[in-house]
Amino acid sequence: MDAKNLHALDDAIHSFRIATQRPSYHRWILDGLGFDGGIASVRVLRAVARLTTDDGGPSIGRVAAELGVKHSTASRLIDNTVKGSLLVKSVCGDDKRHTRLSLSAQGDAVLEQATVRRRQVIAEATADWDDHDVTKLAELLHRLSFSIDERFVQS
Repeated sequence: MDAKNLHALDDAIHSFRIATQRPSYHRWILDGLGFDGGIASVRVLRAVARLTTDDGGPSIGRVAAELGVKHSTASRLIDNTVKGSLLVKSVCGDDKRHTRLSLSAQGDAVLEQATVRRRQVIAEATADWDDHDVTKLAELLHRLSFSIDERFVQS
């Protein structure tokens, strides 16, 4: 990749990150969800939902890995989300020292509403794009994310 394209890609990623970290963006996503948590709580809910299988919910460690944060950070975020009645902690049947996480009915509703609102922003931003461009962008972003995560996931 030449330096000009690398610079353009880096700038685009930076600009996207800034746009989605703005307090006004967070307020818009969270408006009317009916809970006191912030955007970090929604990220926790999404991680738990993504990691939940037929065998049950994830551990705190798995959520930490999914979010790319330290165990202690994930634990604090999860505790706040449990206190907000959005998540349920239960003792793991195999090992009583471990807990499993699951969405409460309220947590499921909050996640669904936040997802609808987030996708609404994306739909509006890409309203005049053709389907091929949206599909290609999604594919390329997944590929980029996977490549970067593969490098740093063990760190």
